[in-house]
Amino acid sequence: MDQPLFGETRPRDRFIDLALIIGNVVLFLETVLMAFIAGFLLDGKKCKRVYGHKYDPHFCIYAVDIILCLIIAALLASQAFVVYWYRRGELDPKFRKLLIFNGIVLILLCICANLYFLQVGYHGVPTE
Repeated sequence: MDQPLFGETRPRDRFIDLALIIGNVVLFLETVLMAFIAGFLLDGKKCKRVYGHKYDPHFCIYAVDIILCLIIAALLASQAFVVYWYRRGELDPKFRKLLIFNGIVLILLCICANLYFLQVGYHGVPTE
């Protein structure tokens, strides 16, 4: 009884799973890195949007950035567990499309978080 419950997986399926896992992990690590260094890259422009900011004007980290990374980490961990169960043969093959969809959503979430950290599209507070 060492054979999977729903038969063997094809090499193409294993490649897609591996590509999604590696893509998600690499993009997540880049997102965490960006959460910490975005304030330095923006040269203080990120800190100027907070009224009365008394910290280093050239480098700042917001709690929202770290919390967003923790949320993405939780979603990535749950995705990894489900992929692990799927590859062991404990899940029905109909969950495959859901796994691919969730992997793509995680990639898009990391891209949106990076755009948020770098303040793409942010015009600043109008001066009076």
